[in-house]
Amino acid sequence: MTGTNVDFILEGVNKYLMSLAKEQIRLAFEQSEKEVQDLHQRTKEGIETARLNGKQIGQKQGAKLTTKKSIEAKKQIQKHSKF
Repeated sequence: MTGTNVDFILEGVNKYLMSLAKEQIRLAFEQSEKEVQDLHQRTKEGIETARLNGKQIGQKQGAKLTTKKSIEAKKQIQKHSKF
């Protein structure tokens, strides 16, 4: 600060710039939230369209996914089980 009346002007400009920055940040967050909502909506519509066209969405009902890691983990669990 300069110790003169210019300080009042500088203080006002600083407050204005802070207010402007806060508003821009708020608008950016609103825009990003809208984009996320739009993406969710498009994804939902795409899944529904695929389902209507007879495409399998996700894993088939009742199917089990077996991996080497899950087999090894099951062996370890059974080895250390008290039953």
